[in-house]
Amino acid sequence: MNILHLSSNLKFGGSEQQLIYLIDALNKNQVTSYVFCFEDSILLDYVGDIKGKIIAVPNNKAYSKTLLKDLRNTVLDYKIDVIHIHNGKFVLTYMLCDIIYKLPCKTIFSKKDMSTSSSFLSKFKYNYKGIKKITCVTEAIKTRFKQLLYPKNHHKLIVVRDGLNLNDLHYNNDKDIHKDFHIPEDKIIIGNVANHVDAKDLMTLVNALDHIVNVLKVRNIHFLQIGRFTDFTETLKSSVKEKGLEDYITFTDFLKEGFKYTAQFDVFLMSSKSEGLPLTILESFYYKVPVVSTRAGGIPEVVVDKENGLLSNIKDYQDLAENILLLLNDEKLRNHIVENACKLVIQTFSADTMAKQTISVYNEILSI
Repeated sequence: MNILHLSSNLKFGGSEQQLIYLIDALNKNQVTSYVFCFEDSILLDYVGDIKGKIIAVPNNKAYSKTLLKDLRNTVLDYKIDVIHIHNGKFVLTYMLCDIIYKLPCKTIFSKKDMSTSSSFLSKFKYNYKGIKKITCVTEAIKTRFKQLLYPKNHHKLIVVRDGLNLNDLHYNNDKDIHKDFHIPEDKIIIGNVANHVDAKDLMTLVNALDHIVNVLKVRNIHFLQIGRFTDFTETLKSSVKEKGLEDYITFTDFLKEGFKYTAQFDVFLMSSKSEGLPLTILESFYYKVPVVSTRAGGIPEVVVDKENGLLSNIKDYQDLAENILLLLNDEKLRNHIVENACKLVIQTFSADTMAKQTISVYNEILSI
């Protein structure tokens, strides 16, 4: 079975890491993968990690004749059985290509975040008859995306949860979080991994730190925030300076192997206001790092309050702060949470499980 994965993102995020995990697991199940992306995609920096051939083409508009021809030629040259679209931009490219050239393959689309445009074009392309299945990583995303589909297409929606390549997540002794970021050894580390984008609501993270340090007067703590800088970064740093928190937080920018530090966090904090299913939470589960998170998107489908993590309402920085301190001070609760979390990941969220479910979807649409 030959699968062509379409990935239009230029920068690296959870979707790109998930794609790498999926292709690796598909490869173990004798499925051949090809990745169709742009020449300036960061995926080209991960060639050694991707168990499939990368077809990189010039970056053009979604409706560009050149891009449409590149896609058609790729499908024909590599005898593609299924196109698997991982980002919304390429849905339009695929649709136009199929209308013009009548591609000889079946197609699925994977929806991984809560964002949904209700524009005429969005409704038109996502309801295109050529898309046979739409996989969603959470029930919350499925419910929200359903509003964009015509009733006749609701049957196409199916939940296929993300998974981790557990073999890649061994503990890394080559990293020392205190030495690498000049954090005093006596500091408790609260970690976060998120790019500086609106959905991650990192201002709430800063407010939680402010509440801990300046209101609750807890000073033996340091926040480590790993994530790609954007135009919003200066606003974050200005807020940190204004609140007198510069000695209590480190912003690292994007780190290619940032996940290697996760196991050394004392607590993982997720402050998002919109989420699909963050891999960073699953990684923390596996490493037995206790998770404090907001109830954003599909997170409550995975994090059960006081069973495998602690949950707060979106933007409730005071409750996030108090939950962090609760985990640090209650060893019995902390141990209960991390043991349950680790078991859940191993039993339910492996890349192998995800790959088998995805292959089942491929086989289903090929039989139509």
